[in-house]
Amino acid sequence: MAASVAVAAARAGDPLTPHRIDSTQNDRVKAWRKLHGRRERDRQGLCLIEGVRELSRAHGAGLQFNDVLVSDEAGPTEQELAEAIAGDGAQQFALGGAALNKVSVRSNSAQIIGVAKTPAFLLQDLSLPDTPLVLIADSIEKPGNLGAMIRSADGAGVNAVIAANPISDLANPSAIRASQGALFAFPVAQGSPMAIKEWLTARGVRIVAAAADATTELWEYDFTAPTAIVIGSEHAGLSPEWRSVRRLAIPMAGMSDSLNASVAAAVMMYEAQRQRERA
Repeated sequence: MAASVAVAAARAGDPLTPHRIDSTQNDRVKAWRKLHGRRERDRQGLCLIEGVRELSRAHGAGLQFNDVLVSDEAGPTEQELAEAIAGDGAQQFALGGAALNKVSVRSNSAQIIGVAKTPAFLLQDLSLPDTPLVLIADSIEKPGNLGAMIRSADGAGVNAVIAANPISDLANPSAIRASQGALFAFPVAQGSPMAIKEWLTARGVRIVAAAADATTELWEYDFTAPTAIVIGSEHAGLSPEWRSVRRLAIPMAGMSDSLNASVAAAVMMYEAQRQRERA
């Protein structure tokens, strides 16, 4: 009954009523589905954002949305958020369960999905304080690791995260989810290792890198000066541009010789902030 009323109202030209889509073969559903792939995200400059928390943070950060998709089972919170996003110019759609699941990246799809313009993530848009602490995520392959690093950086009070040659793009839906939407509300940029290195050096920021074979442990290093911490790829390690910087080891007591990249980043960042708070 509710669906037929919505369709009738939409046909009558009610601008407050979402357009109704039930078929998984609908052209719009197919187009949104293509945004699962990086090539299509890059081509269109669009990304998918799922979930109330992630969408709320993206919307609060001023991201521009093209579309907002709401499930039949959406509650008042999702409905209010969809209306707020639509009020800023996005087109609103009411999707049946099968259609929404087709668009969703998650195994259990959220009840609301946004289609937004991907931010540029430019280095020159970053503004650092006098004594910054920056995380550099170097050639990270797994989007979950990349998103988790941004989430941890936000929690640790780091000033910015810079992705150097990200193998997994920042707009990957899994990176967005792992960051809990902090990706859009926190200072994030990307660039080549050389460009990032020159940008930081020009601002007087020292660069250190986590490395399992380093002879200096992170507890011995002074993080109270302007510092950027590089965490390399779990598969390939540090890119050549970072191998000449000061290297720090996280001591390992067991048989494993290293930590997951996002965990290593969190350990380094929190040690840096511990030193800064004590100082």
